[in-house]
Amino acid sequence: MLRPLSIVTCAVALVALSTLAQNPGSIPTKRPVKQEPSDWPMYNHDVLGTRFNPAETTLTRESVKGLKIKWVFPTKGDVYATPSVVNNIVYAGDTSGTFYALRSAGTLLWKTSGSGSIKFGPITASALVTNREREVDKMDKMAKKDRWEGVIIRSSPDKSTLTVRKVGSSVEKMVQYDSSTKWVSQEHGSKKVNDIDATQVKDGDRVICEGSWDKDGVLHATLISKRLSHPGA
Repeated sequence: MLRPLSIVTCAVALVALSTLAQNPGSIPTKRPVKQEPSDWPMYNHDVLGTRFNPAETTLTRESVKGLKIKWVFPTKGDVYATPSVVNNIVYAGDTSGTFYALRSAGTLLWKTSGSGSIKFGPITASALVTNREREVDKMDKMAKKDRWEGVIIRSSPDKSTLTVRKVGSSVEKMVQYDSSTKWVSQEHGSKKVNDIDATQVKDGDRVICEGSWDKDGVLHATLISKRLSHPGA
């Protein structure tokens, strides 16, 4: 049975949410949050519970019938809550109390354990989870700093991987990419960057790969930059 204080607290919270739903313009924000087609930042998508993403243009009544399972990630417990998706990162918790952040390729970015079963979906904004802004932001920045630079000695388009050997060394690392990976080219010493695609990168090219390492030592790239030499170099 709920105590009187709990009942009053719940009542106040419901009144507050009802007021915001009727007056969405009154919701305070520190800065505008860009709407992305792939984002689903909270349960029911938004505070009004619309379950509608106005930025989504790919999915239609005709195209959804062609959807297939792309990957499955095993969790320690059952997942009952609706996952949230922001900046190609999937956030979800399970009944074991474990909270996960997964990349768009279905691989683990990080996980943490809580004190009890998680049965409610996370609320995210600009890739920040709950109110632990500084901690999560710090983890995101650390992940973005991971990089590997070298020469491609072997590429496997069918597996979406590159084997990159560090310049002046025999050390090799595997770099994995997916549809969310950004490809660019840049001349040495120049600030000009041009967008390219995976077909324009081949064995022997020098690249800088940025992303995050997994436990197996594979770099999951969010950016691959092909380095071009000066003409005549």
